Parts: sequence; structure tokens; C-alpha cells
Amino acid sequence: MLVIGCLPADYYQHLGFWILDLVTFKCFDEAVKLSTINIIGNLSTAQKSAIIFVLGFNNETHIYIRDDVFPAKHLRSIVMPVVISVGSGKGGVGKSVISTNLAYLLARSGLSVTLVDMDSGGADLHILMGLFQPKYTLSDFIDRRVDSLNNVAQRLDGFKGIQLVTGTGDSLHNANMPAATRSKILRHIRLLETDIVLIDVGAGTHFNTLDFFNAADINLGVTTGDPTAILDLYRFIKLAVIRKALSSFLSYDKISSVVRKRNISDINELLSIAEEYGNDKKEAIEKSIDSFCPSIIFNQVDQNPNARFSRIQSLLASYLGVSKLALLGRIPEDVALRSSVKAYHPVASLTPTSRSARALELICNNLLKQINRII
Repeated sequence: MLVIGCLPADYYQHLGFWILDLVTFKCFDEAVKLSTINIIGNLSTAQKSAIIFVLGFNNETHIYIRDDVFPAKHLRSIVMPVVISVGSGKGGVGKSVISTNLAYLLARSGLSVTLVDMDSGGADLHILMGLFQPKYTLSDFIDRRVDSLNNVAQRLDGFKGIQLVTGTGDSLHNANMPAATRSKILRHIRLLETDIVLIDVGAGTHFNTLDFFNAADINLGVTTGDPTAILDLYRFIKLAVIRKALSSFLSYDKISSVVRKRNISDINELLSIAEEYGNDKKEAIEKSIDSFCPSIIFNQVDQNPNARFSRIQSLLASYLGVSKLALLGRIPEDVALRSSVKAYHPVASLTPTSRSARALELICNNLLKQINRII
């Protein structure tokens, strides 16, 4: 039984992220051997998710907290960020531009926001925000030149105090990071001192991209109205679902070793394999799929995208069992948006009355409703 809070008494003056970080390094080696732990305490969904990620468990893990050594009232003082991931099936659909604008609008609403560039193949958020020479990048954290993502984050006072963790694509090692590095980054993302973490996960279907996308509390997929972009988004979500389903099992589970030897590209194939190992395995996958609720943003689309959205919705429901798909909004073609990119400035700040800025504000309002359901 893992007990959070079994630390020397003088540590208890430090609450929040710092004490969780101590627990991580103190208990992690032992914790990963456990599969089920009981939970007590009045925690929000975001708090539970954060503690689970910090300790390296999967989403089905429960945590037991001894009230005598770590009073439940202290848990209410632990503020965990809501993590939002933004992904796409292909590059060039405006994902990074949308990420910077949503970060700005969320910050304008009064939330503290940290924008994290995880596009290891083409990190460019700092350029879009006019930051040409960041003091630190994600490489400094990965290569242990700094010990915390909080130290990498650079405050952008000109954009409502957004904190930016600049990405890296300057080495093959960082572009193809091992699983242990991904896990470390995910744990430290949950330790960022902010209300909202917005992750631009990049395009494509590498494990890095899928894992950072799935690790969030809210998942946003971006596409244009182009048929190939829509198809690529469907493929991206399909593989994200399969990857998420596989994460239902611990690495030492028998089914994990079987699946690793096969190239799984169909959710029904995965369900059939799971059923061979018992109904509980199949039910775990079905539960994982049921909890997957991505939201879609259409970019550069002037007409109502409902027909295109219904097509994606139908494909995901028919072939993957994903029924909780939401249309977050659409952004029209707008010369102001293109001009804002050339000005290294979010359009929501540069020309707030433009068509694209108003559309982004509506999308942000819908996103805030999702955030409020989590907090």
C-alpha cells in the first residue's frame, strides 16, 4: 500500500507541487510495481489525474492517502493545472496559430496559462509569439541543464503573462525521445505552476505525439475542410484511441507483451486479443474508449462544417466506438489571421474585431465550459 505523505515532519511546511515532487522521487520505484491503490479525500478530477501522472500510474489507478499523516484539508491547497492538448493529422492546418491564440484568450479571461511546444519536428510557437532567442528550451530540461519545466518557461508580459516552454527539434535524440523521457516530461507538465497547460503536440502519429495528446484532460483536434486533412485527422484520432486503449494495461501485463509483437491498426483486433485474456481486459479497453472525448476545430472554413463534422463523427463511432465527439467551432478564411502571423502576434490580440478573432473567442468560450466541468 502506497501512502502519500510519509515524509519527515519538516517537509509538511511545503505543500503543493513541491511535496508531490518529493513523493515522486521517493516512492516512484516502488509505486510502479503496484496496480491498484484505494483512494480517500475530496479531490477534483484534475487533482486525481495530476497525482496519478506524477506517480506514473495509468488512469485506472486509485490512490490511498492516510489522513493522519497528510490531512485531507491540505489536499484542497494543492492546485493542479488543467492540461489541454492540440493535435492534428497533418501539418499546415493552423494548429500552432490556434494554440497561441487560445493561450492568449484563456490568459485574457483571467487564467494563468503555460504554453508548451511539444512539436519535436518543427517547434515554432516562440516565433509566432515574437520570441526569437529564448533563454531556455525543452532541450535544456531533457539534457538536465535545468531541473524543472518551471525554469524553462519564459513569461511573455506582452501577451497577458503567458508562460512559454519553447520546444526543440535540434537533435535526433530529442525528436525521437525514449519512453522514460516522455514520462518525465508528462510528470513535470503536471507540476507546472499554472492554471492551464496548453500543449501543441505537433502533427503526425509518432508515439511522442500520441502520448502527449492522450495525456491531457481535454483533447483538441484541428483540421481544415480539405478532404485529405479530414482523413488525416481521422487516422490521427484512430491511432490515438488505440494507443490510449493500450495504456489501460501496465507494461508488465501479459496482454501488453502480446500486443507489442503485433502491428495493431484496428480497435476490433485489439478487443479480440483482450477478450482472449478475460472479459475484464476487454471491458478496460471499452471503458478507455468511452472516456475519450476529443473536440474538433475546423480552420479556414467559411461554410458551416456540420456535414464534414458528421462524417468524422460517423467514422469514429462506426469503426472505433468513439461516440463523444464535440464540434468546438470553426475559423473562417481571414486575411487578418495571415497578417498576424507575419507580425508575430496572435490575431486575437492584434485585430480583436476581425472575423477570425471573433471565431477564436467563441471557440475559447466553449473551451472554458469544458475547463469548468473539470475544475
